[in-house]
Amino acid sequence: MSAPQVVRIPRSDEPHSYVLVHVSRAGQAPLDLSLTATEGENPYAASIQQSRLQTLRGKNYQGSGDEWAYIIAHVLRQPVPAENSSWSTGIEASASISGAGGDDQEIIITIRKRVQDITQRLGSLVLKQDEDQEIALFEWTGIAAAKADHLHGQVTSLTDRYREAEDTIAKLTQQLADLMQAKTQHENQLVANFAQLLNEKKLKIRNQQRLLASATADPTKVAEIQAASGRPSEVSGTHLSTKRRAADTADEDESDEGFEQMDVDRKGADARAQYDQETEDEERATPQPLEDEEDNTTTDDEEDAPATSEREAPPKAAAPPRRELPFTRRGRPAQTTSEPRSESLVAEEETAGETDDDEL
Repeated sequence: MSAPQVVRIPRSDEPHSYVLVHVSRAGQAPLDLSLTATEGENPYAASIQQSRLQTLRGKNYQGSGDEWAYIIAHVLRQPVPAENSSWSTGIEASASISGAGGDDQEIIITIRKRVQDITQRLGSLVLKQDEDQEIALFEWTGIAAAKADHLHGQVTSLTDRYREAEDTIAKLTQQLADLMQAKTQHENQLVANFAQLLNEKKLKIRNQQRLLASATADPTKVAEIQAASGRPSEVSGTHLSTKRRAADTADEDESDEGFEQMDVDRKGADARAQYDQETEDEERATPQPLEDEEDNTTTDDEEDAPATSEREAPPKAAAPPRRELPFTRRGRPAQTTSEPRSESLVAEEETAGETDDDEL
């Protein structure tokens, strides 16, 4: 059961005036109420039954019965469910006294709803003058004071909570600002570090490019790289060309040898044999074909030297073994055939000399 309430309702017929209404429970239903009011001179009384609330609503009001019950409870300070309080927005109550005076005056409490500049009348409560109704002003004052204390405590508690929430919001706002500032500084630092790292990498790349541009390539490593990649180096090519020249020279010598052997087979004269013997002696003393071959090889190496000046020269190949020259082959059969003939020639010369002497 709810405690009695004292409600102050302003008067609409006299500015700055009001009426006091004492509200107490009078039945089992939440809105079975007993009302006692005064304007400061006369007592007024009325009773409300929850089952007859529909008789108090206005003709133009189209709201539901529950909504009208909530509005009555809200005006008379009775507990109402707080599930949906949108209906209480703009609810107003005003009192007026009707009657010429005497014992037939009435206090009419009109309930309205104001939406912006539009006011809608929802219903009214009528309290008739009753001289037998006792008005306990001291009790009403105590109730109002207790209510004020209770409300003051609530206001104080809510104010403290509001301040705590405000302080918390301020701290959170400051923390958020600090975090945003730290985030900005961190991002700037990251960008600066990235720029510095990028500049260092660019500087290293430029230094490496300058170093590579000024460095001299190692022929050995270049040859190894080219050999690994399947491309022959210039040095190996030069060596192969030298070998080809030597092979060509050997082929020419062999062809010459065959030609001269055929010449020896066709000629068998003594004069040719003697000439071959003298040529053989000269060739043994000075083997020109071998020297010419070596000179040609040396000349070829000198011609290839500028192409490989920047590279390491390959090891010089050893001289080929001494070969038997075609002249020696050609002279040997001539020598065997010329020996007996030379003896006969010597005998003839001696005989010729003796004949000359005899003639002289």
